[in-house]
Amino acid sequence: MFKNHIKIAFRNIWNNKFYSSINIVGLAVGMACSFLILLYVLHEFSYEDMHENRDRIFRINERSAFGSRNHIPYPLYNLIINKFPEIQNIANISRNKKFPIPLKINSEFQKINIALYEANSKIFDLFDIQLISGNPKKLNEKGYSIFITEEIVKKYYPNKNPVGEIISVPLGDISNQYFVEGIIKTIPGNTIIQPDLIVNNLFDNIEYENNWNYIPYEYYILINENADPVQLEDKINSFAKTIDPDTTRTYSLQNLSDIRLNSSEFYEEENIIKKMYLASSIGLLILFIACINYIILSLAQNSRRYKEIVIRKVFGAKQIVLLKQLIFEHLLLCFIALPFALVLAERFLPIISQIFDEKLVIKYFLNWKYIIGLFLTTLFIGIFSGSYTSLYLSKLKPANILKNKIFASKSKIILQKFLITIQLLIFVFLILCVLITYRQINYTKSKNMGFNKANLISINFPQNNFNSNYEIFKNL
Repeated sequence: MFKNHIKIAFRNIWNNKFYSSINIVGLAVGMACSFLILLYVLHEFSYEDMHENRDRIFRINERSAFGSRNHIPYPLYNLIINKFPEIQNIANISRNKKFPIPLKINSEFQKINIALYEANSKIFDLFDIQLISGNPKKLNEKGYSIFITEEIVKKYYPNKNPVGEIISVPLGDISNQYFVEGIIKTIPGNTIIQPDLIVNNLFDNIEYENNWNYIPYEYYILINENADPVQLEDKINSFAKTIDPDTTRTYSLQNLSDIRLNSSEFYEEENIIKKMYLASSIGLLILFIACINYIILSLAQNSRRYKEIVIRKVFGAKQIVLLKQLIFEHLLLCFIALPFALVLAERFLPIISQIFDEKLVIKYFLNWKYIIGLFLTTLFIGIFSGSYTSLYLSKLKPANILKNKIFASKSKIILQKFLITIQLLIFVFLILCVLITYRQINYTKSKNMGFNKANLISINFPQNNFNSNYEIFKNL
C-alpha cells in the first residue's frame, strides 16, 4: 500500500510539473525563513550550555532607589565571601563589551576593538574556559599578567609564541605593562563570558575596598548542589540590613542562563525576549503566507483529480484510504521542498547573522533540537496545507462527478476569498513595517543635531598633562 502511495504521488507531481514547481518554490522560501528564525531562537536559548555548572552559577545584582545594577559594592563582597556556607566559590569580574582600546602590542600602539576583562583565577574555576597554555594562578599574583585568546594570537603573533611578550594596557593616565602568561582557547559565541584579554590588577591604583559607591566588578557565585538560591538571597539581604539598617539597597541572585534573556533592567543587554518574539512572529507570518499560497493553488488544481477519484472510488477505494493518499502527496511535496529550503537558509545565513548580530552556524549533526525542529515544521506544513483539499477530494461522490454536478460550493468560494484576503493583509502589514522601520532609521541619520559634526573632533589627553597645559591646548 505504501509503495503504491509513493508511485501515485510521484506520478501526480510529474504530471503537474509547472504547478508543483511553483508550490515547491513557495514552500521552500517560507520554510527557509522559518528555519532561520528557528535557528536564531534555539541559539538564544542555548546560551551558557557550554558551562557544566550553569544551573548553580548566579550573579548578585543590586536594586536601590537610584536604579538597578548588575554589580554590588566591593566591601559587601569582602563580607560575604566566607559568611555563607551555601557559596562554594565566588568570582569577581570586570566584564566589558568590545570597544576600541589603544594597546601597545609588538612595540606599536594600535587601537583594537576588543573585550577587556579584569579577573582573578576564579573565572576559570566557575566557567568552562579552557587554556591552551599558562597557569591561571598568575592572575592572583601582585604582578601584571594577561591571558589572550587564540584570535589575538593569530592576528598579532602569527609566527611566534606570545608567552612572555609585553602588552601595555592604559587606564586613565596610567599605562600598565602586562606580561602574556597564557593563551585562551576559542570561546563559543553562545555565552556572555566573551573575553579577548583577561588581565589582573587593573584597578590596583584605585581605592575601592572601603568604598560602597565605587563598583567595578560583577560577582558570580557557585552555590552548593543542595543550596536553595531563594533562601540564600534572603540571607544576603538580611545580612546587608545588619550592616546598615537604613539601607534601601536590596540584592537578588540571577541565574547565569537567565542573564542573556532578562537583563534589560540592568542596562546590560537589549530586551532579547522581545526581539525573539518579534522574529518568531515574522517567521510565522511568512510561513503562513507560504501555506496559504499552497492551499489556494491546490484548490485551483482540484478539478484535475476528479476522474482519478471517480475511478478509484468505483473500484472500491474508501474515503479514509483516499484521504491518507492525498495527505501523503502533500507531505511528499513538502519534503521535496525541504532540501531547497536548507540551501536557501545556508545562502542567507550570513545576512541573518548580521541582522541579529550573532554568529549563527548550522550544525546538522550536533544540534539535534534543530533537526527535530526541521522535521516537525515540515510535517506540520504538509498536514496543515494539505488537510482541507485532501478532505474535500476524498468526500466527493462518483455519481456527482459523472453527472458533472460538481460546482464550487459557497463554503469553498468563501474560503478562497478569505485566504486571499488574509494573504494580502499580511503582505501589506509586513511592507508597512519595513517602510516605517526604514523611515525611522533614515530620520535618526538625517535629524539635525544642533551642531556641525564635521567641525568637531575628539582628542584623548592624559588628565595630568591636560590640566597643567590647559591654556596651551585651548589656544591650539
